[in-house]
Amino acid sequence: MQLLTKSVGKKKATKKITLRVKSSEKITGLDAQLRKGSSVVAKGKLGQLLGKKNLVLKVTKKLRKGGYVLDLAGKDSSGARLIASYALKVK
Repeated sequence: MQLLTKSVGKKKATKKITLRVKSSEKITGLDAQLRKGSSVVAKGKLGQLLGKKNLVLKVTKKLRKGGYVLDLAGKDSSGARLIASYALKVK
């Protein structure tokens, strides 16, 4: 799993955020959450990821400028759980 989008504008991120992600292996049941500290500010899901896809997150709290952490979790083809965290900047 890899996050291709490194930053988003806060004016466009009022109701949803579209992020570009990619994977070299098939990942199913991908869950994502964007957080600032321990507070979750956006959530999203993707049924299956292989190659590059857009991940849409629904914004639940107003985003401010600064650094956020995107948590991704899913299962690979063998059923093992994969968890990854990436930095995302809101401009």
